[in-house]
Amino acid sequence: MDVEGCATTMLLLLLTSMFWLCQPLLQGSSLFAAVQNWYNGLPLCTKATFSLIMGIFIVQLLTGWYGSQSTAVSLVPHAVLYDYQVYRFFTAVLVHGGLLHVTFNMLAFVPIGASLERAAGTWQLLHFMLLSCFLEGVIYAVVSGLLAASGLVHGALFHGAVGFSGVIFGLLVWDSALLSSSSSSSHRSIFGLFHVPAPWYPWVLLLLCQLMLPEASLLGHLAGLLVGQLWVWGYLRPLALPRSAVLWLEQSSPLASRCVRLPSFVTMPSSGLPYSTCCEAAAGRGAGGSNGSEGVRLGALGRNLHSLGKLFRSGFSGGGDVGGSGGGGGGGGGGGDDVEAAGAEMQYYAVAEILRRRIAGIYPGVDIVGDGK
Repeated sequence: MDVEGCATTMLLLLLTSMFWLCQPLLQGSSLFAAVQNWYNGLPLCTKATFSLIMGIFIVQLLTGWYGSQSTAVSLVPHAVLYDYQVYRFFTAVLVHGGLLHVTFNMLAFVPIGASLERAAGTWQLLHFMLLSCFLEGVIYAVVSGLLAASGLVHGALFHGAVGFSGVIFGLLVWDSALLSSSSSSSHRSIFGLFHVPAPWYPWVLLLLCQLMLPEASLLGHLAGLLVGQLWVWGYLRPLALPRSAVLWLEQSSPLASRCVRLPSFVTMPSSGLPYSTCCEAAAGRGAGGSNGSEGVRLGALGRNLHSLGKLFRSGFSGGGDVGGSGGGGGGGGGGGDDVEAAGAEMQYYAVAEILRRRIAGIYPGVDIVGDGK
C-alpha cells in the first residue's frame, strides 16, 4: 500500500472510531437525527446502491485493495474482448479509485437516483442501471478495441476503468430529459454560476469534469451519456422493462414481493413509466379530456414522435390506446392531423409498430407498448 493509501486508511479508521465513541452523544443531537432521517427517507434502490458502493469502498480502504490492486475487477477491454470476462461490466462500477472519487460520485448519484426512482419506480431504476452497466461496458470495450486497432491510442485495450460515474452520466441525461419535458423551467444551473438548456446540461458537465479532472475516463463518461441519450430518445425502448414484468415482480414473484413490502420501495406509477422524452406518459395526463401533450414542454423531436405515436395508435388500434393507458379517451384517436415528423422518423415508428404487432401475435402475454404507459 502506498503512502497516500495508508494515510487515507488511517483517516477513515480515525473517523470511524470517533463516530462509534461519540455515537451515544450524537444520538440525541439534531445532526445525527437529520442524517438518519435523510438516509431512511431514500428510496430502496438508491439507498441499496449507495450502501453497497460505500460498503465496498470501506473494504477497499481497509484491505488496501484499490488503485492498481483493483485490476482484477476493473473494466479492461482486453480481458472482455479476448477472455470474455463480461462480469467486469458490473464489478467495475462498484469499485472506486480513491476517497474523492467515491465521494463525488455518491454526492451526484443520490439526489438524481432518488428523484428518478420516485418518478419511475424502484424496479425501473434498477433495470436501467443494470442495462446501463452492460451497454456502457460494451461501448467502452468495442471503441477501445477500434482505437487500438487503428493505432490512434496505443495500449487502449489495457486501459482499465472503475467507478460509477458512467452510470451517473446516463442517469443525468434521463433526469434532464424528464425535467425539460415536465417542468416550466427548461434550463439548469451550473454550480450556480450560469444556466444552460436542460438537454445540454450533461454535456456541459462532461466538459467541465474533463477540464478539471483530465485523468478521468472520457470514453467511460461518453459511453454513459450515449446510453442515456439512446434511452430518452426511445431507441432502447425494446430493452425497457415491460409493464407486465414489473407487475409480476410487484405482485406475483415470491422473492421480489418481499421488497415491495418495504416502506422505501417505490411501486410503478399507474399513469406510466416516464423513461423517455417520446414516451406516452404525457398522453396519460389527457384522460380528463384534454390533449395528451398539452402543457408538456417537449422539443420539436419530442412533439413529432408523440404525434406519430398517436397516429399509429389510432391507425392500428381503431383510436384506442394499445397499452391500456388512460390517454386514449382524452385525445388518442384522430391525432394524425398535427404530424410534423418526416422521412426517417416516420419509417422508424412504422417499422417499430409492425414489429410490435408481430411480436404481440407470437407472444400474446408480452406487453411491448405497455412500457411507457
